[in-house]
Amino acid sequence: MSFRPSIAFILSMLVRIALMANADAADDSETAVLSNAELIRHTKAGIGRIFEITGTVLAEDFTAGLVIEDATGILQFSNRHDFKTETGDLVKVNGYTYIDKRGRPWIEIEDVLVLGRGKTTPPTPANVADTVRGVFDNRFIRIEGRVADVIFDEIDDKVVFFFLSDNQRTITVACGKTGFDDKSIRKLINAEISVVGFCTPNLGALRRFQTRGIISSARNITTLTPAPPDPFNVPEISTAMAADADCAGSLSRRRLDGTVLACWNGNAFLLATTNRCFVTVSLSEQNNLPKVGSFVRIAGFPDTDMYNLHFTRAIWKMQAGEALSPAVPVEATADEIASFGPNLQYNFYFHGKTVKITGTIRHIFKSDGKISLMIENGRHIVTVNASASPDSSAGISVGCVIAATGVCIMDVDIYRPNMPLTKIRGFSIVTRDDGDIKILSKPSWWTVGRLSALCVFLILSFIVIAVWNRFLQRLVDRRGRELFRSNIDKVSAELKADERTRLAVELHDALSQSLTGVSLQLDAARRFENKNRRRMSQHLDFAMRALKSCRDELRNCLWDLRNRALDEKDLNEAIRRTISPFTGEAKLLIRFNVPRESISQNTAYALIRIIRELATNAVRHGAARTIRIAGAFENGRLRFSVSDDGTGFDSDSRPGISDGHFGLEGIRERIGRLNGEMGITTVPGKGTSVSISIDA
Repeated sequence: MSFRPSIAFILSMLVRIALMANADAADDSETAVLSNAELIRHTKAGIGRIFEITGTVLAEDFTAGLVIEDATGILQFSNRHDFKTETGDLVKVNGYTYIDKRGRPWIEIEDVLVLGRGKTTPPTPANVADTVRGVFDNRFIRIEGRVADVIFDEIDDKVVFFFLSDNQRTITVACGKTGFDDKSIRKLINAEISVVGFCTPNLGALRRFQTRGIISSARNITTLTPAPPDPFNVPEISTAMAADADCAGSLSRRRLDGTVLACWNGNAFLLATTNRCFVTVSLSEQNNLPKVGSFVRIAGFPDTDMYNLHFTRAIWKMQAGEALSPAVPVEATADEIASFGPNLQYNFYFHGKTVKITGTIRHIFKSDGKISLMIENGRHIVTVNASASPDSSAGISVGCVIAATGVCIMDVDIYRPNMPLTKIRGFSIVTRDDGDIKILSKPSWWTVGRLSALCVFLILSFIVIAVWNRFLQRLVDRRGRELFRSNIDKVSAELKADERTRLAVELHDALSQSLTGVSLQLDAARRFENKNRRRMSQHLDFAMRALKSCRDELRNCLWDLRNRALDEKDLNEAIRRTISPFTGEAKLLIRFNVPRESISQNTAYALIRIIRELATNAVRHGAARTIRIAGAFENGRLRFSVSDDGTGFDSDSRPGISDGHFGLEGIRERIGRLNGEMGITTVPGKGTSVSISIDA
């Protein structure tokens, strides 16, 4: 059978050879290839070395790899790579050594070639005490003992740890879970077993500082004596054992009877023995606590804090016996339990005592069924553990003053051989039932915190309101400007429409009818052209006077379009501006006591047109030198008059429409549309006065 290394092996060897060449340059006496277990085990730390050894497989299914024996000793390889080997195989192993990232020497297998069957050395008989002292390090051993406990590796779920005890000392056995199930593993607790395995000074790969132990597998563990049906069938701890801290910390599982004084956090309680020795018990299972005041038997691993016993990974059951009577609570203060001085001093007398302490709640912590109340008592913040009485904390809030009754528990470091003395870290009060917490007073609703919150709320509200008001103001301003522009446009449109309507009415009333009369007169003149020349001349004269009247009316309309007199707020000024261009040098006396805003635009326009027509007639036909215009409201109607000092006329023989004069008739029509009346007083040679009243 020939050895044919893989391509990966060849490449890795080339890299390792290059590293080795650099290392060997410093020491040419080093062997290039390590050829036996002794050389590999004593290789210089940090120097990569290639090895190739031939040996016999002592065991092929250990948790940490292969264990191979050659003529120089036994060697443990820390990786498997699923090489197909069996116990007793003669194999050739190739690989290299290096320093891992944790600074430890490491042996890595690259390839394994089975050469045939070899001769195995039987395991060396060993005992727990010598194994703990390191007598059998790097040896293939057989060891017997009782399984004190079993735990599953929280780092690698494929590994389980057995604690093998001789009732004085304990050694750890690491084993793969292959071949076991949870139920069969639990049945091994308290069983007498025989273990075949490799004793290593450093058991774990990830637990860098783990102590020595034994690497084995399911097929190499044999049950010698099954575990007793009663898991509490273990020795009772004695007073002498408890007094020796070193001894108590190395004992296997022990049992103890006592009364439960207090429970907390779902897995711990305080036990008092009949001679008032206090034992802190930590259970292996959560939420399996006994009732306070019950008499129980516990079984677990003893430890000590140099004040009292501790039992870890414990189990319990009810036990026949007389429980201790409940202690009378002692009123105490935090300063009595822990007093300030140059250093904080604790009075351990209170450990296990039932005390009553009063204080103000400063913090409340609730998590996973654990309830802690932090109360202020004097200069101390005391922890009240109310996990065993969750209903007792109902209705309690920060600021409440409470009276808490419970068992005082001192928190003390567990003794370790390298600690000459243990240290007390603090204390807490553990309640027993729902009646152990009494609310003495509740905080005032009006607290500093609420006042601060209210102030912050008011400030934020003020800011929000100010911002909102600013936003609304800007919105109102924008909408107001838009509405103003809209109203301006609307009024402008209405004024334009009114002006068009007014102009249309004026043109229709003043020009359309007159032009119709002119057309009729011209038609009549044509009919008399060859029959009666005199009558034709009369009709033509009438038509000429009518056309002249139309021209004057059109001129007045055009002048009104350019005239801004109606924009005047004072009617006196509006009338003066309107008639001044038509009265020449005549003197105008105007007293019109009518507010401009009290009459409509159309009424004001008609009013000015009437006054202008009367004033123009007074100057044109009466040669008036003075014109008086007056107006005022009387009995809800607008009354005004136009008087002059002209020549006057005979009202009976005054010219009319038949003579081509349309002025007075136009005035009458305007007054008629305003539901008005007109009166004329005139005497030839003494002037004329026209009085008019219209609806305001």
